[in-house]
Amino acid sequence: MERHPEAIPLYTRALKIYELRLGPNHADVAVTLNDLAVLHFNQRNFNEAEKLYKKALETYETVLHHTTPHHTTQHANSNTQKVFGKVHPDVGQALCNLAEFYKAQLNYAEARTHLERAVSIFTSMFGSDHTKAVAARASLAAIEDL
Repeated sequence: MERHPEAIPLYTRALKIYELRLGPNHADVAVTLNDLAVLHFNQRNFNEAEKLYKKALETYETVLHHTTPHHTTQHANSNTQKVFGKVHPDVGQALCNLAEFYKAQLNYAEARTHLERAVSIFTSMFGSDHTKAVAARASLAAIEDL
């Protein structure tokens, strides 16, 4: 039995706490926004799901531009780290999530736009043979066949 209706107020409360304690531009806020979007999508509340997916993407882009991401590059004998921002792998995943939402809504043009960007991010970060790049290309190819 799915318990999405029960989870939505809990995630909403967690989001408010994270935003209050951590600020609106924090990775935990982005993750919670995405999770809440999934819950709303599963409850067929598509307008709210889209809004939350978009806000999660925007938050990831902002957060990962100003903080140290999971995938950083260390310069030799230096504490300097490269910050990827809009080309961070977590941004790529958020783009895929939003693209899947648009595919489910039969909005293939929007899905294509987001998947193309995700493919570019994953390919530049990991190479064309990485599973994330391959999966994003496969999802894009599925749209092209429609």
